[in-house]
Amino acid sequence: MNRTILLLAICVLVISAVKSFEYEDDETLYDDKSESDESKPPIYDLRQARQLFDKFVIDYHKDYKDKAEYEKRYKIFESNLKYINDINREGQSESDINMFTDLQDEEIP
Repeated sequence: MNRTILLLAICVLVISAVKSFEYEDDETLYDDKSESDESKPPIYDLRQARQLFDKFVIDYHKDYKDKAEYEKRYKIFESNLKYINDINREGQSESDINMFTDLQDEEIP
């Protein structure tokens, strides 16, 4: 019984820690840290793609059938993150992480 309560408490702490991690609030997630103007679109640090994906999975309640599907969706997410950065660097329009960031173009409804 104590072991179950301890495990539950640890899970709650981990989820709370991940939930408190905000895309926009963590300067380490961006390539260009010198930009302080909040009106500029985000440029994500691709070295942080795994952390961003883990947060994305929790934020958008994603549930993948197995590790292979998880890794496939991570690779798509990473590719889309690069695309988001490219769009935001061009400056003609803005893009950001959303519920479709783990999908390929042909999968988007």
